Amino acid sequence: MNKRGQFYIMLVIIIIVVLAGLLVTANYVYKARKPVKFYDLSEELGIESESVVDHGIFKEKDTGVLIENFTDTYSEYFELLAGKSELIFVHGNEKNLTMLVYTNVTKGRISLGMGNNRAYVDVEGKDKKKINLIPEILPDRGNYILVNISDSIYEFELKQGENFFFVITKQIGNDTYVTHG
Repeated sequence: MNKRGQFYIMLVIIIIVVLAGLLVTANYVYKARKPVKFYDLSEELGIESESVVDHGIFKEKDTGVLIENFTDTYSEYFELLAGKSELIFVHGNEKNLTMLVYTNVTKGRISLGMGNNRAYVDVEGKDKKKINLIPEILPDRGNYILVNISDSIYEFELKQGENFFFVITKQIGNDTYVTHG
């Protein structure tokens, strides 16, 4: 009779452990971490770009050329530290704006074959597009420009003098991260 009682006690303990395990598993939530480097680099971009514009104005140099050289270098630096990203830079004044778009594209394909078997590797790189814009100030919108990226609209105030705006997108799995400034 004593062994029978021990059996039931062990059975109850096993059932409690199994139920506790199921409850703990059911309440576990995985939270994806935001890419810290991505956001840190965008803050850095805001600071550095302001310095480039200030330097151009102070030294009376063509800020357009300075910004374009800066964005060329920064897009490579950004990809090196944060991975593949798409960058859009808009700079200029209230009369003339230039948009620089850096996107990832497939530049070509390398194949290696032996008999009927072939292996392909895509060669990827950055593509740069430069678009000159003449801002149109809408009476109901004030001095704002709108940048539309993947059906999301980003609004930036167009101030007097030199302006610099950016929008950066990064795809990680099924999540798209966006930062702008």
